[in-house]
Amino acid sequence: MSWTSLRLRLVLAGGAAVLASLAIAAVGLSILFERHVERRAVAELSADLDQLAAGLERGEDGVLAVVAPPADQRYSQPLSGRYWEVVTEDGVLTSRSLWDTPLALPGEAAPFGAVWRYHVSGPEGEALLAVERRIFLAPRDGGTSVRAVVALDRAELRVASRDFLRDLAPYLGLLAAALIAAGWAQVAVGLKPLKAVGARVAAVRSGAATRLGADFPDEVRPLAAEVDELIAAREADIAGARARASDLAHGLKTPLQALYGATSRRLAGR
Repeated sequence: MSWTSLRLRLVLAGGAAVLASLAIAAVGLSILFERHVERRAVAELSADLDQLAAGLERGEDGVLAVVAPPADQRYSQPLSGRYWEVVTEDGVLTSRSLWDTPLALPGEAAPFGAVWRYHVSGPEGEALLAVERRIFLAPRDGGTSVRAVVALDRAELRVASRDFLRDLAPYLGLLAAALIAAGWAQVAVGLKPLKAVGARVAAVRSGAATRLGADFPDEVRPLAAEVDELIAAREADIAGARARASDLAHGLKTPLQALYGATSRRLAGR
C-alpha cells in the first residue's frame, strides 16, 4: 500500500488521533488518581492527627508530652517519611522519625476549628504533604492552644500514581489496538462504495453496462450522477459527430460522382 493510498492516510490519521486521545486520557486519569490518593492520604493523616491530639497530656512535672502517639510504627522509625510535630508554648515536640529535626512550618498557625493542608520540606529536603490543626488543651492540661501537624513524604503518592499508570498501560495498549482495528474496518466499509464505482466504470468501458446507476450511498450518488451525465454528454457528442459526418458524406457524394464521370470521359476520348 503506497503513501498515496487514501485508505492508508485515513488509517494513519485515525491511529494518530486514537494514540493522542489515549495519551491525554492517561494523563488525565493519572492526575485524577493522584488527587484521589492525596485525599485518602489527607483522611489518613487527619485520623493520625486525632490520635496525636488525644495523646497530649501534661505530666506531673508540668511539661506537656505526647503519651500516646499515633499507632503507625513509621512515626517511630527515623526518616521513614511519616512525621508528627506539636508546637507548644514550652517548645516543640517531634516524632522519633524526624530525628530531632523540626519541620519548616509556615509562620502563621491554622485558624481555630480549621484543618490546613499544605506542603513543607522534610528533614532531608523532601517534599511533604502536611495536615495541621490548632488544638485547645483541656483545663487540666493548661487550657492553652498548640499546633499539631502530621506529614508524609509525597514520594509515596508519586509511587502510587506511577504504579497505577504501569498497571493501566497494558489496558490502554489493548484499547488502542482495538480502536485502530475498528478504525481500519470503518475505513474499509466507508471506501467500499468507491470500489463499486470503479467496478461500474469498468463495466461501462467494456460495454457490459451503459450507466453507473443510482444505487449508491448518499455521499457517492452525486459522483455517480455526474459520471452518468458525462457518459450521456459523450454519447450525444458522438451522435452529433456521426450526423455531421453523414451530412458531409452526403454533400460530397454528388460532386465526387460528377468529377469521376468527367474524368472517365476525358480518359476515354484519348
